[in-house]
Amino acid sequence: MSNKKNHLKKEERFLIEKMLGIGKSINYISALLERGVSTVSKEVSRYGGKNSYNSNHAHNQANHRQSNKKIKSNKVISNKPIRNLVDKLIIKRLSPEAISNVLKTKSKSMYASPKSIRKYIGYPA
Repeated sequence: MSNKKNHLKKEERFLIEKMLGIGKSINYISALLERGVSTVSKEVSRYGGKNSYNSNHAHNQANHRQSNKKIKSNKVISNKPIRNLVDKLIIKRLSPEAISNVLKTKSKSMYASPKSIRKYIGYPA
């Protein structure tokens, strides 16, 4: 088993669903996918269990979880005072670096990195 450290693909989820449907074990499926047993086991238990795992539902839910994780981790989005100030500075057409510097000089607790600001306003990071 290799430790790929990436998300399951839709095709892998489909294979998990079909293999569970014909009664194959988690160990068998993980070996077939070259994934860790815990990866497959968590996937199956998180999205319905052995008897009701659905690959389409699992894939949609996993994508939703990932997008929410990224949104919640963005300091500008999750902190309303910072977001309000960034919005005002965007209107003045300041760069993300300039906005970050303004935030830093206003207060240490109001700081957001240029990368976080770029993600918030939709620049490529």
